[in-house]
Amino acid sequence: ALDATEPAPVEVKSCPKNYKKPEAIAAWHKKEDERYAVALKKREKDWVEAAKAKYAKQSLDPLRGRIMLIGLGVYAWEDGVLTRHSTYMVSGEGPTGADEKALLEKAWGILQAMPAGTFIAAHNGLAFDFPYIQLRAIKHGMMKMARFFSVGKPWESNFVDTMKDWPATGFGSKRSGRSLDVLMEFLGDERPKNPFTGAEVLPAYVAGDERKIRVHCIDDLRCVARLYQIISDIKA
Repeated sequence: ALDATEPAPVEVKSCPKNYKKPEAIAAWHKKEDERYAVALKKREKDWVEAAKAKYAKQSLDPLRGRIMLIGLGVYAWEDGVLTRHSTYMVSGEGPTGADEKALLEKAWGILQAMPAGTFIAAHNGLAFDFPYIQLRAIKHGMMKMARFFSVGKPWESNFVDTMKDWPATGFGSKRSGRSLDVLMEFLGDERPKNPFTGAEVLPAYVAGDERKIRVHCIDDLRCVARLYQIISDIKA
């Protein structure tokens, strides 16, 4: 349910005491009624917008949100080039928690079938994607999957965070300067297949437009693979 702190009530004003003539008093009340109606409408709009913003923010919290889609791109090195072999768009069948568990079970099955030593890469994965999946797995009692996403020491882990590993100094060392969109723009990749930003995923989900979310997710996979290729070339 949408919820937000109720804004202050609209001020109710009284007609000034120096208004004596009935027509002046009537005109004042007419004008005041119009002001009150506009202010009340704005108050209600601000309240709804604040509630929506709070709801959207909660969707990024793994203790309150849920996963509706996981994109997995399977890549392999071929003559020094990271080449895509297959792409999985794993989704549930509806908005219930049971469907999220089914989604996680599908994704877990794909991950378990990966060869030993496979690297799992995501942009900002260490701070967001991996712990989010881990906590949702815990929510549904999937402890083996939760254990898999327990990120250990960097030199002991197969998890790669392209945001963390991207070379940057000065302003670019801040996370805000290393978003996927910013780095793609830097590389001259305007992401023509990307119809919207990550902030618009929730509205698209509420509207039932899963196709746009899938396109967005597939392009994210492509961009992460490109960053991983560059990072690997630098470290080679």
